[in-house]
Amino acid sequence: MKNIFDKIKTIILNNYYIIISFLFLMLIGYDYLKFGLNKYMFIFIIFEIYNILKIFNFKMFEKKIFNILPKNKFIYLIFLICLYSGVNTYRANAGISVYSSKPGADISDAIMVEEVKQEIPNSYNYFDTVSIQFATYARENDAHYKFLLFENDILIREITFNAKKLEDGKYKKFIFDGVNVDHNKKYSFSIKPLYATSNNCISIFKDNNTNELNYQLSINKKIDWFKLIITTFLVLVFFIINYFINTRNISVARMYVIFSIYLVSMLFLIPANNVPDEYVHFARAYKLSQIYDHLGDRDYMSNSYYYGPNVDCLFYGNPETLVGVDDRTFAIDCLGEKENEYREGYNFNNLLAINPLEHFVPSLGIKIIDIFTNSPLIIFMFGRLFNFLLSFALIIYILKNIKINKILILFVALLPMFIQQGISYSYDSIVNSCMLFFVYMVTKLLNNDNISKIDWFLFGLSFIYVFFAKWIYLILTVPIIFRKTNTAGLKNILKKSIPFLVILFFVTLIYKVWFGYIYNIPGDISISNVPTNIDFIKSNPLYIFTLGWNTIYKMGWFYIESLIGYFGWFVFKFDFYIYIIYLIFIYLILYSNQLTENIFARYQKVISIICCLLAFSAVFASMYFFWSSYMLDYVDGVQGRYFLPILPLFLIVLIPRNRKIDFKLTNNDVYSFLNIMLLLTIIVILANVY
Repeated sequence: MKNIFDKIKTIILNNYYIIISFLFLMLIGYDYLKFGLNKYMFIFIIFEIYNILKIFNFKMFEKKIFNILPKNKFIYLIFLICLYSGVNTYRANAGISVYSSKPGADISDAIMVEEVKQEIPNSYNYFDTVSIQFATYARENDAHYKFLLFENDILIREITFNAKKLEDGKYKKFIFDGVNVDHNKKYSFSIKPLYATSNNCISIFKDNNTNELNYQLSINKKIDWFKLIITTFLVLVFFIINYFINTRNISVARMYVIFSIYLVSMLFLIPANNVPDEYVHFARAYKLSQIYDHLGDRDYMSNSYYYGPNVDCLFYGNPETLVGVDDRTFAIDCLGEKENEYREGYNFNNLLAINPLEHFVPSLGIKIIDIFTNSPLIIFMFGRLFNFLLSFALIIYILKNIKINKILILFVALLPMFIQQGISYSYDSIVNSCMLFFVYMVTKLLNNDNISKIDWFLFGLSFIYVFFAKWIYLILTVPIIFRKTNTAGLKNILKKSIPFLVILFFVTLIYKVWFGYIYNIPGDISISNVPTNIDFIKSNPLYIFTLGWNTIYKMGWFYIESLIGYFGWFVFKFDFYIYIIYLIFIYLILYSNQLTENIFARYQKVISIICCLLAFSAVFASMYFFWSSYMLDYVDGVQGRYFLPILPLFLIVLIPRNRKIDFKLTNNDVYSFLNIMLLLTIIVILANVY
């Protein structure tokens, strides 16, 4: 069997570029059939020519210029796949948005006899595209329709189309000669049926409250210099980084610093409030930044107001919708100075009462920048920056000091979802980094490495922060207790327990100071007689197995997507096959002797697995008992990003002790992979949001 495997492996490796060339040629053919000749196809043709020339192994490929592409053949194949995905994402979202309706989940009546008409605003100067979200009733239709555009009821544009080319729930673009908008005239469009029946027709998604159709107005025929300049810059950065990867021996910590150019780009490109719950975290951080001026002030602490500039302009990115930035001038307007006033925020009280530390870091950034400016966008971004810098510094410290499994830590720290949370106001930013630090401590302690005082100090701070933010993850520190020491008996127990006792003292002290001198408001405890899921499970304990199966069956793939990269308020994501590539690559890293090393004795591994499973269970239990509706047959509200704190320890536990197949990957191969995925991530964000 092994001989057969070796022969197949030799055949593939000897003909790798022939296989790549053939596959990529098929991809170009598919692209041509789907989109026809288009301006993006030249990118694919350039790389296909490169693939064909590579087959003959010309000496020209020995020149330094070709060090800008991945050297590993497998990584190069991944690069081509991601190139196709990125170009298509960019192409599908190439327009400059000028208006977007509020997306609704309802649909209009079937378009069979009467046309469906929609008035459109005239607050912009020019547009050449109307995109409409059609419903096809989840079937293939062959009906004929016309798209009609009117100016003061005078027909100015028309396009005939066949419903066969529509996809259910997808936007269809109607591109025409541009319209210079006269602000004194009214504009509208309609979809008119030419041939349709009850079994062969379409509908349009609309808002149930306003009956406004789901549509977007954009500019597609003019160059979007904003996107083009940023994309060109980042592509150049990609090639330069790849050149250094191929020609230098770069440490893992230094590589993370180099990759920070992508992280900072994401920090500023992702619009304000476009990370889940970010406007709540921002409002609470702003409130916390003013607590020093209101120590013990019951009225201030109990109300939902804070003193600051009008931040309504921070919603220029349309959070919680399928729409990105309508008008980029909104963001520019948000850079301007605003006058301070008392602003109504969100319900601060429960969170400020329970978790006094989780918004401290961004609130410090707000406190500092608030002295110099009243620009809502600058204030917002500065608070984000402080969260990111602390997370970034902690990860740099880990990568510089950890001796084994560095590449796995880097891989987790550069997962797109890890980055999105890391550059946001969410306390996940620091919680996730703290959990990486716990893995660092587990690694050092289980290998009997020397633990410095600064290590214990950072461990204590991380423990306290996670305790106040998301204490259920602290179970992942339990493996530290099962480390070997050079003492025995009572001394051994005390040596292992002292760090936790010291931390417990400081947790108690923070509670006393917070409630006694700062917050100074007793919490209200209310008891409800409404039945809960806790009562339901108590009376039906075996139902937990049905609940678990239903949850994995219905939501399993969503957990993978939202663990790796499902952006914004879960409104846009990678193509399906990108997640498959990520999963395959994680598997390859775990099975590579050069990259990862098992650190656990057998009993320590069992304990660590139990801790990970308990943490997973705690996430599901908390969301089922306190979020899911009563007697729901699956767990609602769980997102893949909730597993990011568990992921580092879980992956290290999965590293096998004996590897029958050792994948020959190097640090540079992983660097090249991460470089590809980081560029793709930013292109997906840039294309979908702007």
